[in-house]
Amino acid sequence: MSGRYDALIIGAGHNGLVAAAVLARKGKQVLVLEARDHLGGMLGDGSFRVAHLPFALRPEIARALQLDQKRLHGAKPVETLAFGSDGPPLRITGGQVTGTDAITEHDYATLHARLGRQAQALGMMMLQTPPSLGKASLGEMTALARMALKMRMLGKTEMRDLLRIILSNVWDLLGDETGDGPLAGTLAMEATLGGAMGPRSPGTVLTLLYRMTSYSTHGQGLRVMPEGPPSGMTRKPWPCVE
Repeated sequence: MSGRYDALIIGAGHNGLVAAAVLARKGKQVLVLEARDHLGGMLGDGSFRVAHLPFALRPEIARALQLDQKRLHGAKPVETLAFGSDGPPLRITGGQVTGTDAITEHDYATLHARLGRQAQALGMMMLQTPPSLGKASLGEMTALARMALKMRMLGKTEMRDLLRIILSNVWDLLGDETGDGPLAGTLAMEATLGGAMGPRSPGTVLTLLYRMTSYSTHGQGLRVMPEGPPSGMTRKPWPCVE
């Protein structure tokens, strides 16, 4: 097998397909192994009743994979309903929330906007190759300098705040900013969804910022769904799958 294939991908979920397709377009021979009878993991599973969103599907990745740009440009905002112990649910779209008092709406919008700016400053790392362990190249140093400049442009106050919270847990962050309740639960879900972590786990603020960076392609912190069902993202012919 080692003489026939350059890479072996275990699992044909959307992450595995992206990795395999990028390698294949670079001329590598790739073998993808999947135990189920369909591609796309939960995105391609019609019986799974939770609508998964394709996180981090940035324009650069979509172009590299030659995905249908019309579907991506037609992406629509997805509203979140947050239920409390009493009263009607809160309706949340990005940093806007309805169904609560004006002060809470303003405080939530302010917090969401600040986290969105901090996420944008970190977003440059998502497409960067990790620097070498030895002597960094000029290109690597330039990329690090651009990221440092992006963080510096946040301003001294927000940069200090980012350095303070980035490795902390989302429970403490939300306790300081919003208190307990449906809004805190919504952001805590974003910080822990898909991982074996709870809101008090260290590093969950970084996960939250990562999710917000993923959404920022279509607007700061705005969750979107491409046109058509999620499974449609896995139905185009993948040149790498055997």
